[in-house]
Amino acid sequence: MKRLAATLALVCLALAGPAHAQRRGATNEIESGTTTNMVCTNLSQAEFQQMAEQLFGRIFTDEAFIEVAGDTRPSVVIGDVVNDSHSYLMETDVMFNSLRNVIVASRAVRLFAPGADADITIASQLTSTYLRGDRGATQSNFTLNVTLTRLNGEYLGAWDVNRAFRC
Repeated sequence: MKRLAATLALVCLALAGPAHAQRRGATNEIESGTTTNMVCTNLSQAEFQQMAEQLFGRIFTDEAFIEVAGDTRPSVVIGDVVNDSHSYLMETDVMFNSLRNVIVASRAVRLFAPGADADITIASQLTSTYLRGDRGATQSNFTLNVTLTRLNGEYLGAWDVNRAFRC
């Protein structure tokens, strides 16, 4: 019964089906319309949260994760959180809090404080690139990468989600 409830909660979070490659796939979205240069150079907390929700919805419904979890809610710690993007307004503590909120809301795992022994460690990285034309940036691309490993270092998989904003 608990597994059914957890599965239903995850299906609600899932915005895309599971990927089937070792690098568990990427989701791309381009936000168009009227955007400002601020959007092209910075990612808001709300936008980051949406990316995290989409990504963890896919992770928690992926066959690789389900195989590891079995009928239990595995213990998880959030490990490294790195901002390698050009979004200087996105602090790593804000990223950590957004990831924590998404993971807790999913109820798919039991989240523990960093440093605790857990079944799975989550490492995340935010990166960005820009396409530039004669008049400056024309599009910014942000990628949230998440890697899951076991306590013994065994690699479980890597997933990512992309957002692109036209300037």
